[in-house]
Amino acid sequence: PFSLPQVLRVIVSVAVVPMAQEFGWSPDEKGWVLSAFFFGYITLQLGGGYLSVRYGPKLVLALGVLVPAVLTALTPVVAGNFPLLIAVRVLTGVGEAVSYPALHSLMGAWSPLEERSQTVGFVWAGAYLGTTFAFPIAGALVTSSFGWPLVYYVSSAAAALWLVPWWLLVSD
Repeated sequence: PFSLPQVLRVIVSVAVVPMAQEFGWSPDEKGWVLSAFFFGYITLQLGGGYLSVRYGPKLVLALGVLVPAVLTALTPVVAGNFPLLIAVRVLTGVGEAVSYPALHSLMGAWSPLEERSQTVGFVWAGAYLGTTFAFPIAGALVTSSFGWPLVYYVSSAAAALWLVPWWLLVSD
């Protein structure tokens, strides 16, 4: 499940090139677009663990995918307004920040102690698998006839589709 948050995180690394060309961003502005996510992301790393214990990791991880998916879908809409784009990217980071702590909470609850390291390794491999495939797929979507916004819409739709079985099949 953890490849989707990674995808939502890294697609901007590919899309920022045509976006910068379209909007005339300087290298500094491209840097802000790329780093804004992480300003938000660092805010709830500790809080994500607390929220998972208090409200359950199923809900927290669902929100950790839903909020970034919605904000990712909004990215093309706000891209022409640089301050608003930065705000959306920061909020995307805030939304996704709870994902790793929630996932670790689930792994702690679901995995027998003797299998926990293997489970964590499997999940992290999925995260990197998402990154591995996100870059070439994002490149293909960005260069399609629909242009760079398509990568944001497809990624958001994939996350939304993932949420349905997650909510129906997973328990704390």
